[in-house]
Amino acid sequence: MRVWLLFWVLLLGFFTSVKAQEKCRWVESEAFLNPTIPDSLSILGETIRVTDRNGESYDFKYELSTNKLQVIFENEPRPDSLLLCYRTFSIRFDQPIAHRTLLTDYDSTAQFKDNRMSELPAFDFREELFPTTNLYKSGSLTRGISFGNTQNVFGRRYSREPENPRKHH
Repeated sequence: MRVWLLFWVLLLGFFTSVKAQEKCRWVESEAFLNPTIPDSLSILGETIRVTDRNGESYDFKYELSTNKLQVIFENEPRPDSLLLCYRTFSIRFDQPIAHRTLLTDYDSTAQFKDNRMSELPAFDFREELFPTTNLYKSGSLTRGISFGNTQNVFGRRYSREPENPRKHH
């Protein structure tokens, strides 16, 4: 997860830094003898150039995690000013980005209750509706509406000839 997050942040930084223009300014060389923050935004390390008036380049050490740059002067005479050129990311990586803090947004009176509905036990239709001792039950209880012709099974017997109370023999 952290690898993916770092990948997307760097990818975002790459695309925003492509649009960014290079910033160049003259700085005193004594200001960068110790690690110093050169800009309010994080700097893209590959774009840093430190040169003097004669165009001679100087080595440097830049840490993205602290946003600090230090120019390394070897046993050479140190110039009075340096031309520092670089491109920046659109955000700063050495500071946390938070719009809320627990100190200001924490509500000590909030009630953290579990408001989820508890699951009610489902009615099992296999349970006995009418308890009896030695009766085996199977089937289902249903209710419905029927349409059409109803015929009585236990009624009189039907024949092709209508029944006549007076029989003629």
